[in-house]
Amino acid sequence: MSLAPTAAHGPARAAGALLAWAEDHFARLAPLQAATRRALAEEPTTAGMARLVAPVATRLLADTDLAVVGAGFVAAPAALDDTAYWLEWWTADEPGDAPQRLVVETDPAGDTFRDWTTLPWFAVPATTGRRHITGPYVDYLCTDEYTLTFTMPVHRGEALAGVVGCDVYVRHVEQLAEGWLDLVEGPAAFVSRDGRVLVSSAPGVVTGDLLRSLPLARLWEGAAVPGLHLNACGDLPFGLVVGEALAAGRHP
Repeated sequence: MSLAPTAAHGPARAAGALLAWAEDHFARLAPLQAATRRALAEEPTTAGMARLVAPVATRLLADTDLAVVGAGFVAAPAALDDTAYWLEWWTADEPGDAPQRLVVETDPAGDTFRDWTTLPWFAVPATTGRRHITGPYVDYLCTDEYTLTFTMPVHRGEALAGVVGCDVYVRHVEQLAEGWLDLVEGPAAFVSRDGRVLVSSAPGVVTGDLLRSLPLARLWEGAAVPGLHLNACGDLPFGLVVGEALAAGRHP
Protein backbone atom coordinates (compact mmCIF):
# COMPACT_ATOMS: atom_id res chain seq x y z
CA MET A 1 0.00 0.00 0.00
CA SER A 2 1.44 3.36 -1.02
CA LEU A 3 0.63 6.46 0.96
CA ALA A 4 3.25 8.69 -0.66
CA PRO A 5 2.30 12.31 0.12
CA THR A 6 2.23 15.27 -2.26
CA ALA A 7 3.02 18.91 -1.67
CA ALA A 8 -0.72 19.71 -1.61
CA HIS A 9 -1.24 17.74 1.57
CA GLY A 10 -1.41 19.50 4.91
CA PRO A 11 -1.78 18.45 8.53
CA ALA A 12 -5.20 16.90 7.92
CA ARG A 13 -3.83 14.74 5.12
CA ALA A 14 -0.82 13.71 7.20
CA ALA A 15 -3.14 12.64 10.02
CA GLY A 16 -5.27 10.85 7.44
CA ALA A 17 -2.23 8.95 6.18
CA LEU A 18 -1.56 7.50 9.63
CA LEU A 19 -5.24 6.62 9.97
CA ALA A 20 -5.29 4.86 6.57
CA TRP A 21 -2.15 2.91 7.45
CA ALA A 22 -3.71 1.80 10.75
CA GLU A 23 -7.03 0.93 9.10
CA ASP A 24 -5.17 -1.37 6.73
CA HIS A 25 -3.71 -3.27 9.68
CA PHE A 26 -7.06 -3.57 11.42
CA ALA A 27 -8.66 -4.80 8.19
CA ARG A 28 -6.00 -7.48 7.88
CA LEU A 29 -6.82 -8.63 11.42
CA ALA A 30 -10.39 -9.50 10.38
CA PRO A 31 -9.48 -12.99 9.03
CA LEU A 32 -7.59 -13.69 12.25
CA GLN A 33 -10.63 -12.65 14.25
CA ALA A 34 -12.85 -14.90 12.09
CA ALA A 35 -10.50 -17.88 12.48
CA THR A 36 -10.46 -17.41 16.24
CA ARG A 37 -14.24 -17.28 16.41
CA ARG A 38 -14.40 -20.49 14.38
CA ALA A 39 -11.94 -22.22 16.72
CA LEU A 40 -13.90 -21.09 19.76
CA ALA A 41 -17.09 -22.49 18.23
CA GLU A 42 -15.67 -25.78 16.89
CA GLU A 43 -12.68 -26.64 19.06
CA PRO A 44 -12.09 -24.23 21.97
CA THR A 45 -8.80 -25.82 23.01
CA THR A 46 -5.10 -25.20 22.55
CA ALA A 47 -5.14 -27.77 19.75
CA GLY A 48 -7.98 -25.90 18.05
CA MET A 49 -6.02 -22.67 18.27
CA ALA A 50 -3.00 -24.36 16.69
CA ARG A 51 -5.09 -25.88 13.90
CA LEU A 52 -7.24 -22.91 12.95
CA VAL A 53 -5.61 -19.74 14.27
CA ALA A 54 -1.88 -20.33 13.86
CA PRO A 55 -1.97 -20.60 10.02
CA VAL A 56 -3.74 -17.24 9.74
CA ALA A 57 -1.36 -15.57 12.18
CA THR A 58 1.72 -16.83 10.35
CA ARG A 59 0.33 -15.59 7.03
CA LEU A 60 0.17 -12.10 8.52
CA LEU A 61 3.84 -12.39 9.48
CA ALA A 62 4.72 -13.43 5.93
CA ASP A 63 3.16 -10.27 4.44
CA THR A 64 6.16 -7.93 4.32
CA ASP A 65 3.99 -4.98 3.21
CA LEU A 66 2.40 -4.94 6.68
CA ALA A 67 5.79 -5.15 8.46
CA VAL A 68 4.14 -7.24 11.20
CA VAL A 69 6.49 -8.95 13.68
CA GLY A 70 3.88 -10.52 15.95
CA ALA A 71 0.32 -11.77 15.47
CA GLY A 72 -2.19 -14.10 17.05
CA PHE A 73 -4.80 -14.61 19.76
CA VAL A 74 -4.47 -13.98 23.49
CA ALA A 75 -7.10 -15.79 25.50
CA ALA A 76 -9.05 -14.42 28.42
CA PRO A 77 -8.81 -16.55 31.59
CA ALA A 78 -10.72 -19.85 31.17
CA ALA A 79 -11.82 -19.00 27.62
CA LEU A 80 -10.41 -22.32 26.41
CA ASP A 81 -11.62 -25.67 27.69
CA ASP A 82 -8.23 -27.20 28.44
CA THR A 83 -6.25 -24.37 30.03
CA ALA A 84 -6.83 -21.26 32.11
CA TYR A 85 -4.34 -19.03 30.24
CA TRP A 86 -3.10 -19.25 26.67
CA LEU A 87 -1.38 -17.24 23.92
CA GLU A 88 -1.56 -18.51 20.36
CA TRP A 89 0.91 -15.81 19.37
CA TRP A 90 3.54 -15.99 16.66
CA THR A 91 6.58 -13.75 16.23
CA ALA A 92 9.37 -13.00 13.77
CA ASP A 93 12.62 -11.13 14.33
CA GLU A 94 11.94 -9.01 11.24
CA PRO A 95 9.02 -8.80 8.78
CA GLY A 96 9.03 -11.86 6.55
CA ASP A 97 11.36 -13.92 8.76
CA ALA A 98 10.45 -17.47 9.76
CA PRO A 99 7.71 -17.36 12.42
CA GLN A 100 8.05 -18.88 15.87
CA ARG A 101 5.33 -19.43 18.45
CA LEU A 102 5.82 -17.28 21.53
CA VAL A 103 6.23 -19.47 24.61
CA VAL A 104 5.53 -17.79 27.95
CA GLU A 105 4.61 -18.97 31.43
CA THR A 106 0.87 -19.71 31.53
CA ASP A 107 0.73 -21.06 35.08
CA PRO A 108 -0.30 -18.26 37.48
CA ALA A 109 1.80 -19.95 40.17
CA GLY A 110 4.93 -19.78 38.01
CA ASP A 111 7.75 -17.41 38.92
CA THR A 112 7.73 -15.72 35.48
CA PHE A 113 3.96 -15.55 34.99
CA ARG A 114 2.65 -12.14 34.00
CA ASP A 115 -1.06 -11.39 34.01
CA TRP A 116 -1.48 -9.89 30.55
CA THR A 117 -5.14 -9.09 31.21
CA THR A 118 -3.96 -5.97 33.08
CA LEU A 119 -1.91 -4.67 30.14
CA PRO A 120 -3.45 -1.93 27.96
CA TRP A 121 -3.40 -3.93 24.72
CA PHE A 122 -5.69 -6.48 26.41
CA ALA A 123 -7.49 -4.42 29.05
CA VAL A 124 -8.69 -1.59 26.80
CA PRO A 125 -10.45 -3.77 24.18
CA ALA A 126 -11.74 -6.01 26.98
CA THR A 127 -13.27 -3.03 28.78
CA THR A 128 -14.51 -0.97 25.83
CA GLY A 129 -15.37 -3.72 23.35
CA ARG A 130 -13.53 -1.70 20.71
CA ARG A 131 -10.30 -1.94 18.80
CA HIS A 132 -7.22 -0.28 20.23
CA ILE A 133 -3.61 0.63 19.46
CA THR A 134 -1.17 0.49 22.37
CA GLY A 135 2.11 2.38 22.19
CA PRO A 136 4.63 3.43 21.42
CA TYR A 137 6.01 1.32 24.26
CA VAL A 138 8.90 -1.04 24.84
CA ASP A 139 7.34 -4.49 24.56
CA TYR A 140 9.24 -6.61 27.06
CA LEU A 141 6.87 -9.55 26.55
CA CYS A 142 7.56 -10.01 22.82
CA THR A 143 9.75 -7.65 20.80
CA ASP A 144 11.99 -5.85 23.34
CA GLU A 145 11.70 -2.80 21.04
CA TYR A 146 9.51 0.27 20.70
CA THR A 147 6.30 -1.26 19.40
CA LEU A 148 2.73 -0.53 18.38
CA THR A 149 0.24 -3.28 19.22
CA PHE A 150 -3.09 -3.44 17.38
CA THR A 151 -5.81 -5.41 19.19
CA MET A 152 -9.48 -6.27 18.67
CA PRO A 153 -11.80 -8.11 21.12
CA VAL A 154 -13.18 -11.57 20.40
CA HIS A 155 -16.24 -13.02 22.12
CA ARG A 156 -17.51 -16.56 22.70
CA GLY A 157 -21.23 -16.07 23.01
CA GLU A 158 -21.68 -13.07 25.28
CA ALA A 159 -18.42 -13.53 27.15
CA LEU A 160 -15.08 -12.02 26.25
CA ALA A 161 -12.80 -14.78 24.94
CA GLY A 162 -9.72 -12.64 24.42
CA VAL A 163 -8.14 -10.39 21.81
CA VAL A 164 -6.54 -10.85 18.42
CA GLY A 165 -3.78 -8.52 17.39
CA CYS A 166 -0.50 -7.76 15.74
CA ASP A 167 2.76 -6.00 16.59
CA VAL A 168 4.68 -3.53 14.43
CA TYR A 169 8.07 -2.06 15.25
CA VAL A 170 7.88 1.72 15.67
CA ARG A 171 11.04 2.03 13.56
CA HIS A 172 9.06 0.73 10.58
CA VAL A 173 6.33 3.31 11.22
CA GLU A 174 8.97 6.04 11.39
CA GLN A 175 10.07 5.31 7.84
CA LEU A 176 6.57 6.13 6.60
CA ALA A 177 5.67 8.86 9.07
CA GLU A 178 8.74 10.96 8.35
CA GLY A 179 7.39 11.39 4.83
CA TRP A 180 3.97 12.34 6.14
CA LEU A 181 5.52 14.93 8.44
CA ASP A 182 7.28 16.51 5.48
CA LEU A 183 3.85 17.74 4.40
CA VAL A 184 3.49 19.93 7.49
CA GLU A 185 5.00 23.38 7.86
CA GLY A 186 6.65 23.90 11.24
CA PRO A 187 7.31 21.50 14.12
CA ALA A 188 4.93 18.55 14.22
CA ALA A 189 4.58 15.20 15.96
CA PHE A 190 2.28 12.22 15.96
CA VAL A 191 1.35 11.87 19.63
CA SER A 192 -0.74 9.35 21.57
CA ARG A 193 -3.61 10.48 23.76
CA ASP A 194 -1.42 10.09 26.83
CA GLY A 195 1.22 12.38 25.31
CA ARG A 196 3.75 9.80 24.11
CA VAL A 197 5.53 10.75 20.88
CA LEU A 198 5.32 8.28 18.00
CA VAL A 199 7.29 10.26 15.40
CA SER A 200 8.34 13.92 15.40
CA SER A 201 9.86 16.60 13.22
CA ALA A 202 10.16 19.04 16.13
CA PRO A 203 13.75 19.79 17.19
CA GLY A 204 14.74 17.82 20.26
CA VAL A 205 11.48 15.81 20.37
CA VAL A 206 11.99 12.12 19.60
CA THR A 207 10.09 8.83 19.62
CA GLY A 208 9.12 7.83 23.14
CA ASP A 209 9.27 11.31 24.64
CA LEU A 210 6.40 12.18 26.95
CA LEU A 211 5.03 15.68 26.39
CA ARG A 212 4.14 15.97 30.01
CA SER A 213 3.95 19.75 30.34
CA LEU A 214 1.73 20.45 27.33
CA PRO A 215 -2.05 20.85 27.74
CA LEU A 216 -2.77 18.03 25.31
CA ALA A 217 -5.95 16.99 27.12
CA ARG A 218 -7.42 20.39 26.30
CA LEU A 219 -6.53 19.90 22.65
CA TRP A 220 -8.32 16.53 22.60
CA GLU A 221 -11.35 18.23 24.15
CA GLY A 222 -11.39 20.72 21.27
CA ALA A 223 -10.13 23.73 23.22
CA ALA A 224 -7.92 26.34 21.60
CA VAL A 225 -4.34 26.28 22.88
CA PRO A 226 -1.96 29.07 21.79
CA GLY A 227 0.94 27.74 19.78
CA LEU A 228 -0.52 24.26 19.24
CA HIS A 229 -3.00 22.62 16.89
CA LEU A 230 -4.33 19.06 16.84
CA ASN A 231 -5.56 16.94 13.95
CA ALA A 232 -7.09 13.74 15.38
CA CYS A 233 -6.46 10.51 13.48
CA GLY A 234 -10.09 9.40 13.32
CA ASP A 235 -11.01 7.22 16.29
CA LEU A 236 -7.42 6.16 16.89
CA PRO A 237 -5.71 7.16 20.15
CA PHE A 238 -3.34 9.36 18.12
CA GLY A 239 -3.27 12.86 16.75
CA LEU A 240 -0.94 15.11 14.80
CA VAL A 241 0.15 18.00 17.01
CA VAL A 242 1.62 21.03 15.22
CA GLY A 243 3.21 24.10 16.76
CA GLU A 244 6.30 25.80 18.09
CA ALA A 245 5.32 24.91 21.66
CA LEU A 246 6.07 21.22 21.05
CA ALA A 247 9.70 21.46 22.11
CA ALA A 248 8.75 23.01 25.44
CA GLY A 249 6.77 19.94 26.45
CA ARG A 250 9.52 17.37 25.97
CA HIS A 251 10.18 14.99 28.86
CA PRO A 252 12.09 11.70 28.29
